[in-house]
Amino acid sequence: MKKLFILSLAAISFVACEKKESNIIISGKIKNHNGGNFHLMGGSIEKDLKVNPDGSFTDTLSKSNYYTIFNDAGFYVPLYLEQGDRLNIEVDLSQMPANVKLSGKDTIASVYLREKAKLDEEIQTEFSKLFSKNTEEFKPSLAEVKEKYSSLLNNQKGLSNNFVSTEKKSIEYFDLHLKSVYSRIHENLTGNKVTNPAEFEQEVARVDYDNAEDFELYSVYSRLLTDNFYSKLGLENPNWSNMVDYVRGLKSENIKSHLSELLSQGLSAGNSPELNEKILNVIKDFAKKEDLVKDAEARISLFQNIAPGKTSPSFSFENFAGGKTSLEALKGKVVYIDVWATWCVPCLNEIPALQELEKEYHGKDVAFVSISIDQNKQKWIDYQTSQKLSGIQLYAESEAERAFSDAYGIKSIPRFILIDKNGNIINADAPRPSNPSIKELINKNL
Repeated sequence: MKKLFILSLAAISFVACEKKESNIIISGKIKNHNGGNFHLMGGSIEKDLKVNPDGSFTDTLSKSNYYTIFNDAGFYVPLYLEQGDRLNIEVDLSQMPANVKLSGKDTIASVYLREKAKLDEEIQTEFSKLFSKNTEEFKPSLAEVKEKYSSLLNNQKGLSNNFVSTEKKSIEYFDLHLKSVYSRIHENLTGNKVTNPAEFEQEVARVDYDNAEDFELYSVYSRLLTDNFYSKLGLENPNWSNMVDYVRGLKSENIKSHLSELLSQGLSAGNSPELNEKILNVIKDFAKKEDLVKDAEARISLFQNIAPGKTSPSFSFENFAGGKTSLEALKGKVVYIDVWATWCVPCLNEIPALQELEKEYHGKDVAFVSISIDQNKQKWIDYQTSQKLSGIQLYAESEAERAFSDAYGIKSIPRFILIDKNGNIINADAPRPSNPSIKELINKNL
C-alpha cells in the first residue's frame, strides 16, 4: 500500500511537471529603458509587460504562437514560442537599432523572425514601386517577393517541422494579401484603375474566412479578413446592411469581434436610423472592446444633432484667396463641403471628379468649399499653388478644425457634407463627387 502511495505521488509529480513544462517562460533584461512602457502581443493576448526599475522582466504564456515585445518608441522584437520554451532576452536600448541577444531553449525560430523582420523592412521600402507596376509586371515581381521569403525560411537550419509548416502558411497568406489589395493600391498610387487578375481572385476566394485557429495564429490572416470585408462591402456603393448579415453568419467569435470594429465605420449621419441601429446591435453583441461600443453609441447620439433639416455647425476658416470665409457668408447657395488633406490619397483621387462637378454647376447657386485639415500649412499652400484648384479653398487651424470635425463626428476623410441655401443640413455624410447620386441631391435643392 505504501509502495502504491509513493507511485501515486510520483505520478502526480510527473503530471505536475508536465503541466509546468507546457508553459512558455520569457525573461530577460532591458538596459537603458528609461522607464518607458513595454507591451506583449500575440494571438488573443495584448497586455503590458511589467519591466522592473532595473530592467528585468518575466512573463508566462500558455499557447504556442507568434509574439511581439514592443514599446511606444518603435522598438520591437518578433518571437515564435512553443509550449515548453524558455527564452531569455537581453536588450540594450542605448542606440537604435537596439542590440538584442536571445538565449535559452529553442531560440532558432525567434532568430529567424528577426531576420525576416529585416526582409520585411526591405520589401516595404519597395512597395510603392511594386504596386505602381502594371498587371503583367506586377505578377513576376510579386513572385520574386514570395521567393525571397521562402529562401530565407529554407536556408535557416534547425527549425522545427511544426514551425516550418506554420511559417510556410504565413508566407502564403502574405502573398494572398498582396494579391487581394493590388488593384486598390495601384489605383491609389497611380490614379489608374486596373482589375485584379482572375487567378488572383480565384486564389483569394479559396481562403477560409472563418478560421478561428488561423485568426489566433497569423496577424496577416486578419489583414486578409479585412481585405475580404471591404471587397464584399463594395467601396463605391457600400452595402453596410449586407455586411451586418455577413458578420452575424460567421462562427468564430473572435473574427466577429474583429469585423465588428470595421462595421463601426459604417455608422453614418447619412444612414437611416434603422441601419445605424442594425450596425450598433452587432457591435454590442460581438465587440470585445468596451470603448468601441461607447464610441458607437456616442456617434449615433451625435447624429441626431446633424440630421437632415438641422442647422449646420458653423465655421470661419482662412481662405487661400485671402481673408476668412464663414458658412454664414454663403447663405443663399447650396454648399457642398469637402473635408480633405494633401496626404490623403483617396481625397486626392476625388479631386478630378470634384473639379468637373464645379464646372458643371458654374454660374449656379452652388458653392464648392474644400476645407483642408493638413497639420502642415505649407504643404496645403504648396499644393494650392501648384494645382490651382477652383472652388473656395479653406484651411482649418487645428483648434477650429477640431470643433467643426467634432460637431460632424468626422472620423475619416474625405468627408463630404451638403447644406441647403438656408444653412440647414441636407446630408451630413453626402455622396462623393465620383458618385452620380450627388447631382440628383444638388439639383433637388437648387
